[in-house]
Amino acid sequence: MSKAEKNTNFMSSLVGFGQYKRNQGRWSRLITSWAVVVLLFAGAWVGARQFSGLTDAQQVTAAFVLLIPIAWFGFRLTQYPRFADFLIAVEAEMAKVSWPGKLELKRSTVVVITTMVLLAMFLLASDLFWQYLLQFLGVLKGPGQAS
Repeated sequence: MSKAEKNTNFMSSLVGFGQYKRNQGRWSRLITSWAVVVLLFAGAWVGARQFSGLTDAQQVTAAFVLLIPIAWFGFRLTQYPRFADFLIAVEAEMAKVSWPGKLELKRSTVVVITTMVLLAMFLLASDLFWQYLLQFLGVLKGPGQAS
């Protein structure tokens, strides 16, 4: 693709029908398209439910009518050359990563969960200590004390 075609603006890309670098970055583009469609459709669904003057059937119809342009936008977004090149590069980098095995993943998960539990216990103890100290000093009112 020439540099002139690559530098097209987003609006002209939005109304096009072609696919940019069709066989590259398939998974990252597919997942991104679906994520955009799901998020925008959830927004359309919530937005349509806000019209209290409409019946339930009309609200659902309004949300689903918006699904077509939302799906088109999600698809065309991942065909925009600058964004598509970014997603292609992301997928290429993901392929280079050495992913951990199951044993290493389990050990790392245990370490993270243990650390989070210990931090939560520390924060609880700190909170209770400061609550007791400040109530003892009269800065905070304890339960059952009038303000």
